Amino acid sequence: MLFRSVVVALHNNRGALAALQGQTAVALAELEQALRLSALVLGDRHPRRGMMLFNLAVLSEREGDRPAALAHYGLALELVREAWGEEHPQSREFRLVLEAVLAEGEGAISPDPANPDPPR
Repeated sequence: MLFRSVVVALHNNRGALAALQGQTAVALAELEQALRLSALVLGDRHPRRGMMLFNLAVLSEREGDRPAALAHYGLALELVREAWGEEHPQSREFRLVLEAVLAEGEGAISPDPANPDPPR
């Protein structure tokens, strides 16, 4: 189990490093791999997956993939809220970022993790 967790962390960290170096395609591939493996190692609802989803959302947004970014931000927020509660600093940060992204789009609405894409 420990080895598998280390492999997940390795992919996540390689993705974060690639993102910092401007290697978006590599970063996306590494983060997606970390996310897939983390589902097997940690389970689908683990808050660490929320952190990975948040990183993936940032990259998706940077690449102009708004629907993917909103979906990732929404699920990331849902996972950290579920684990740590609404008032946890991570939950508040994720909520504020999601609200800002929604406000930049087609109008500010209350973020709903179950349906993060605003109505048209």
